[in-house]
Amino acid sequence: MAPHAIPIGLSDRLSHIDEALATPFPTRSVGNGPHVSGPGFHLSTLALSRDFWEDRSPEIVDAALASVEAERDQVVAALARRWGPAQRLDTATFRDVVDEGEPIPDHFHELSYAVDDPPFWRHRPIDRWLGLAIVQHDSELPFLLYAVVGAESDLDAVSAVSPRG
Repeated sequence: MAPHAIPIGLSDRLSHIDEALATPFPTRSVGNGPHVSGPGFHLSTLALSRDFWEDRSPEIVDAALASVEAERDQVVAALARRWGPAQRLDTATFRDVVDEGEPIPDHFHELSYAVDDPPFWRHRPIDRWLGLAIVQHDSELPFLLYAVVGAESDLDAVSAVSPRG
């Protein structure tokens, strides 16, 4: 994928997702900052909140999370109109693997920081899946809205699909 800044607005986010779904995966890890790709995945930051170095009060943190959730929900609604309702990824699977020190692909490692079980859609004809995860790597750091595109076979291998749908 071509390097881009963080997309602004629903139209830009959807265009970025479409590009990620259509772009071949690289054979080695490439990119840094808001967009990285590697064997079997593309991971892009679609939105981010402020950081919390100066003020971690619950009202500030809750408002920031609510703002990123609203941005995610806009994308989810648009994608649900295209592809139907999302399923959910059980991110506890990823956290368990990370906590046990087992190797895990980069994009699943990032999903271990998700604040909830992210919505995702399967695209079997092209052997891909798309997930939208809100992550926070540490309490002082911003909330990030990630779009993760991965190989369908990798998703099946980690058995992370939650039955909650």
